[in-house]
Amino acid sequence: MINKKNLKTDTDLLTDKPYRLFSDGATLMGEYKGNWGFWLVNLVLFAGLNIFYLWMRTGIFFQIGGSYRPGYLIPQLLTPINIFQFPAQILVVALVMALLCSIPVLIAQLYNIFYAIPFVFSIFFFGHNLTLCLCLFMSCMTVSITPFRFKSKFVAAMICLLPEVLYWGFYSGQNTEQDILRWAVLYSPWALAFFCSIIILGIVISIGHFVRYRPGVLSPIFALILTGTILLFHFSIGMDERDFQAEVFCNSPAQIKEFQLRSIEPLLKKELAIRIKKTPYLDSDLILEQIRKDWRWTFIESTNLVSPESLAKEEEVKIERRRIDAIGKGINKFIDGHKNDLRVADALYYKALLTDMKIDARALRDDDTLGFYYNIPIAHSEPIWQEILERFANHDVSIEARWRLAWLQPAYKKPDTGAFKFDAAKALLSEALEMCNKAIERRAKKASENQLKPSRLGRIFEPPPPSLSDDQLQELRIRIERMTILLASENRTTDAAQDARLVDFAKLDPHQLNYEDRIKEIQLKAPQSDPLQDNIELALALLIKDPVQKIKHLEEIIRQHPDKDGGLEAMLQLAPLLLEERARNDYVDEQEKLLLRSRQLLETVIKTRPDTFHARLAKKILAQNPIEKTE
Repeated sequence: MINKKNLKTDTDLLTDKPYRLFSDGATLMGEYKGNWGFWLVNLVLFAGLNIFYLWMRTGIFFQIGGSYRPGYLIPQLLTPINIFQFPAQILVVALVMALLCSIPVLIAQLYNIFYAIPFVFSIFFFGHNLTLCLCLFMSCMTVSITPFRFKSKFVAAMICLLPEVLYWGFYSGQNTEQDILRWAVLYSPWALAFFCSIIILGIVISIGHFVRYRPGVLSPIFALILTGTILLFHFSIGMDERDFQAEVFCNSPAQIKEFQLRSIEPLLKKELAIRIKKTPYLDSDLILEQIRKDWRWTFIESTNLVSPESLAKEEEVKIERRRIDAIGKGINKFIDGHKNDLRVADALYYKALLTDMKIDARALRDDDTLGFYYNIPIAHSEPIWQEILERFANHDVSIEARWRLAWLQPAYKKPDTGAFKFDAAKALLSEALEMCNKAIERRAKKASENQLKPSRLGRIFEPPPPSLSDDQLQELRIRIERMTILLASENRTTDAAQDARLVDFAKLDPHQLNYEDRIKEIQLKAPQSDPLQDNIELALALLIKDPVQKIKHLEEIIRQHPDKDGGLEAMLQLAPLLLEERARNDYVDEQEKLLLRSRQLLETVIKTRPDTFHARLAKKILAQNPIEKTE
């Protein structure tokens, strides 16, 4: 037992000893046993806290070398875990930051600055945070000096948190949110961290006052809060979700900036300036035309005729390297490390999309635009789509897998008869359409239920987006129905040559330069009685750029094939064109005629095919363009 009569207060000891700038705290003054043991436990817990924080940010437990400056704080709240999608992360980050900032200050106050230095260095070596390390060193040094060892330890510790408060303020980074509530949410973790720091300081100092600042006062409180923080993260978010966001979602096509639609004109001008500087005697228009050829050859024809000075090859290498990294270093890493996780289905989906990714050749040639598309599968991606179908048959992404495999099926022939596998494709499409309808109904029901419970926070926090969004699911259903109609019996005969033409037509890629030539080639081979004639004529008409000529050709298709799928598609394409023509026309009588004609076309579509995508699209056009009679 310790004789309380022999215990001295901080003031007594300071008057008994010579004045020192950095003095010992109450725990060392009490001459308790076990100081080093409990201090070591706290140090181990603090190292674990830094490891956990680094793990959340980078997915790495321990790292030697690399950057010791974590950057600004707001980007850490948006990636890999976005606090607007996972609100629990706000509390997790706040508790972690509160422990990081309060524990070293308490150690310096209860012991001295020399006991706190290993905690400060722990933030540098385990947490890779140099700026916070320097701020905490200032706080620990301040709270250890003699002038700050006055009677109210709580006030002294709270004042010494000022460097951390400045760190949260100056190192938050740019807040680009326009909504005032979302703007405030991005600062909420630091306000909450300060509040939690004050609570931790108050609890520890209050309990320490009653137990005479024994060395074990901090360890159980620290361990309890740290354990609760880790459990909160595990059950509300989880490391699997963190890895998915960091390794898969960040590598999805929509998130990779290199794969976004963009104009190449700035690069063309940059390359033109370089070449003119080297060869000023050449005509700039000729040089620019050669540069455009280099870009087309690089991305479309893949020839070796590209000039070594062209920036196109550099851009192509950059894009391909980014795709390889996204699949190999990101998505495959998640798949290999989380084999039994349901999120593997989404990872395989993004992997297959990146495998199917191609350059839009027509956009590059006609508009100097570098665009990418993913909706035409290639044979190389077939094993990935097949794996999705086999392992995750009930997942939403399996709907896309069924459509892709159905698209690929007609290319193969049955080994016994040599006939195309139309039946296998139609079976996959039937399953896909049924699943797609159920998924759309399920999401619509959920959305209506959420609308019945309006909340202001609903526009701030939202769940993570699914791999297939609602719009993508609707677009997928149209693709499924279009292919189902194309492969239907009305577009087929008993002629093997006609089956081959149907396969060729179904596999046309509208983004490639030879698209129009391929359509005309099929048209030349097809007799007038071929059931594909309406589809072929429609495909050619949609390539016409002049709106007047396009309207003329679509009207002719409707006249010749009013009840066939090509004629109905022509009505859907013609109605918006007529509405656009009405907006450009200054004559009231003509406006009335165009209005009535567009109404007639849309109503015909709805009446003829009420249960297909034709009717849904017609109703959508009517809803987007309310048709009222002109006064």
